[in-house]
Amino acid sequence: MRRKKATEHAPDVAPRRLRDLHPLDALTVLLANFKALTGPYLFGQSDASIMRALTWIERPFLIFAFWVAGVLLPFARLASRVGVQSRDDALPSREPGRAIAVRVHEAPQNGPDAPVVLWFHGGGLFLGSARGEDVLARYFAARLKATVVSVDYRLTPEYPWPSALDDCEDSARAAATRWPRRPMLVAGMSAGGYYAIQLALVLAHAASSDAAVDVLGHVGPFTHFDSVGACWELALFPHRAIHFGWSKLLRSAPLPHKWDWRISALLASDDQLRRIAPGIVTYHHFDTLCDEGRLYAERLEAVGRLAAGARMPYPHGSSVGMGHVLSWAASEMESLLGASASAASHKT
Repeated sequence: MRRKKATEHAPDVAPRRLRDLHPLDALTVLLANFKALTGPYLFGQSDASIMRALTWIERPFLIFAFWVAGVLLPFARLASRVGVQSRDDALPSREPGRAIAVRVHEAPQNGPDAPVVLWFHGGGLFLGSARGEDVLARYFAARLKATVVSVDYRLTPEYPWPSALDDCEDSARAAATRWPRRPMLVAGMSAGGYYAIQLALVLAHAASSDAAVDVLGHVGPFTHFDSVGACWELALFPHRAIHFGWSKLLRSAPLPHKWDWRISALLASDDQLRRIAPGIVTYHHFDTLCDEGRLYAERLEAVGRLAAGARMPYPHGSSVGMGHVLSWAASEMESLLGASASAASHKT
């Protein structure tokens, strides 16, 4: 594996107040906080459907922010130039008679050895879909010349832990069978980053992981919510929103004093972390989970499993910073894939 990089830190000029943010980011933060703070109070903590409805209300603005700001438009143009093909597909599940819906994105020039990127969408554990992140998946397919498989894992509260993680594991095993002997990365954004991190641990624990199965997490794993207030005052998801999704996910899980690495990678031992695939970790300065992301990157670095880590000076989900974050992540994924290919050629 290539030499690890130390975790980078947000610059001193990072914005400190809402008015210091880009106007599009500031409005996004206000809308998200309104949804997270008023939804549970007005309609009840247990009603995820109301939170989903409020998300649809803000959807037109988010589309405007991403596209009119010109952040994701270059990605879509890149994918269209190389002719990325997208299709609905399904992978088998451990449950008889049930399949896991996926979206498969491929560039026509992909060869038989093209890498596979297993992508898990964001959405706070209870929102989102594979189709909703088509633009991101198509960008990675074009940039990495990869087959990107975007997974529609089951959402909470309808399906509590470990339903979604089971879907992630099943899709990884099925993808390895359908596209054998290809380097595979497991990756995700926000909640999807959490599942990618946890999946890496599950695969390592089952002794089914190898050096070509790598992890990209856009935010740190959920754990004890110890980030200091300065990190989440301008967060896209306030503290209450994290607890909302987390409590619904873990209603069938062990009690907190019995949590282990299956719940959070931060509870894994150093020996367990040494066995997982190399990690690429990026987290945001204005994020309820900023400190968790930093600590996870530092623990990976301490055991020699951090391929790259960076703290970005944006709010979680920043429309303005999205281009920077994804370009950085894609560059690091290219380097990791290149190192894996080089190592494989030396073995032969």
